[in-house]
Amino acid sequence: MPTETIGIQDIEMNKVFFERNLEGLRGFCALMVVFGHLFYYSRYLDPNKTTWLIGRYIPDGHFSVLVFFCLSGYVIGYTNKNKLANKNDILQYIKKRFIRLYPIYVVSILVTLFFVIRAHNFELATLLKYLTFTQSYFNVGYFENNPLWSLGYEVLYYLLFIPLSYFNISRWKTLIFCMGIALVNIKLLDKSQVPVFSYSFGFVFWLIGLMIAEYGFEKCDMTPNSNFIVSHFFLLLSMWFYSLFISILPTHYLIEYFTVSTNLPFIYSAITFRDMFYLPFCIYFILIFTNANLPFMKYFVGVMYTIPFFVIIWNFFSGSLQSLSFCFPTFFYILSLFFLWNKKVFIERSKVLVELIIYSGGISYALYVMHFPIISFFQLENHFFTGTIYALLGRLVVYLIILTLVCIWLEKYMQPYIKKYFNKPS
Repeated sequence: MPTETIGIQDIEMNKVFFERNLEGLRGFCALMVVFGHLFYYSRYLDPNKTTWLIGRYIPDGHFSVLVFFCLSGYVIGYTNKNKLANKNDILQYIKKRFIRLYPIYVVSILVTLFFVIRAHNFELATLLKYLTFTQSYFNVGYFENNPLWSLGYEVLYYLLFIPLSYFNISRWKTLIFCMGIALVNIKLLDKSQVPVFSYSFGFVFWLIGLMIAEYGFEKCDMTPNSNFIVSHFFLLLSMWFYSLFISILPTHYLIEYFTVSTNLPFIYSAITFRDMFYLPFCIYFILIFTNANLPFMKYFVGVMYTIPFFVIIWNFFSGSLQSLSFCFPTFFYILSLFFLWNKKVFIERSKVLVELIIYSGGISYALYVMHFPIISFFQLENHFFTGTIYALLGRLVVYLIILTLVCIWLEKYMQPYIKKYFNKPS
């Protein structure tokens, strides 16, 4: 499984190659978040027609966010091979992160403010918290763009990387420390009232991505078959529903033991102990899409494709498979096997699909921060072209076109201009 480059940049005098397949994973996860919200908020696109599919299948955007954290750590490790050794290194690192995140983020907030002001919910203090990425720490949030909760986590992890790199702190010790802090915090939460477990669990995912990048696995020489990549996209759609660690193994005792007993706002409990059981899947997808050449990789692939099969059999005999909610995950799993075993069938079409998803990876950040406020515009009109399946599909097409065009402009035109402006010689 290979690596082709999406581009070459000079970063600290090193040529850093970005894997096209990794960009595809980023794009696919962003699309899962977009469609997950479209289906979860089933009457947001059309107030008079639900977007729920058969069995109310919802692509799990939360799993995508966990993958995003791993990807974020991987990119930081991959683009910062040398430690941050002095003040100039640290300032350059912060500058690059700021230029990458802030401009599109501000545009997203400005669009969100239109709906906040319209609903008479505007507060200057809340806006300032968003502008400083501290909304996650003060339990404030604009529902009109609720995916922005993760940006507070993301920025925190970027900042934590500075002492990790500067002091060359052991990544393994940091990971174990974060797990310990999270588990202790959950058990003592009633007394401490300081919920830090969610940030700690999220940082574990981020650290794993960082460690994979810093370890520097060798890459496979062979170019990946596009059907193999498509197969993994379908596997990703089914994996959240068919996790061996959650469905069959007696892990529910551990999950119950480390479940928060108090009612916390989502922003404080976004990542829980239960999510830790999806860490192996995140590691697997990062290794696959970064084309890691490991001696046990073919066995890892076999295990990942076998897990859903055992869970399906288990659910069949336990009677759970009769639920319609398993129809789409099972269908996607069957498709993943089809494309895995048939390396030449539909190969040209799968190449086109992979290229489209890779392109969406290039605008994935804008997709993530802009999709929710843009869909809110469709709430403003609930009398025209509404209430039928044709109206719903029409609104969906218009929404996707508008979202795509906005994101292309932000990522391909505005962002490069701002980057060039801040990086021009003084």
